[in-house]
Parts: sequence; structure tokens; C-alpha cells
Amino acid sequence: MKKNWKYVLLEYDYITYCQGTEDHNHGQALIHCPEDCSFNNIRSTLFNNKHCEGVYEIDINSVKNMTIEW
Repeated sequence: MKKNWKYVLLEYDYITYCQGTEDHNHGQALIHCPEDCSFNNIRSTLFNNKHCEGVYEIDINSVKNMTIEW
């Protein structure tokens, strides 16, 4: 792992569309980011990389930080 970088585990809800059906799902993502990165920056990284209008839509209000630090 790079120095001054961390991993953040995010949990979120999303919707996928296939042949007119709408499936509601729950997902997780592990984001590698700088230590001084804000939650909004991490969330926008997830959104920019995974969200695809009409195919894979992330509910931006459902994103939670599930990282455990010890």
C-alpha cells in the first residue's frame, strides 16, 4: 500500500435495469484514496466509476462508510 493512502469500504444500494425490469440490489466497494480525502470525494469517486444512467444507478443517499479501523 502507498504511504499516506488508505482503503475505505463503502456500502450502497443500486438499481439495475434489464429488458424493462428494475432490480434493487445492495453492494459494497473498496476504494483506495489519500488519507486526507473527505467522504464526499470518496463517494463521488464511487459514483463516477460505477454509476451508468439507465443501466446501473447508485442511490447516492444510501452510500455509507463501513470501514473498520483498529
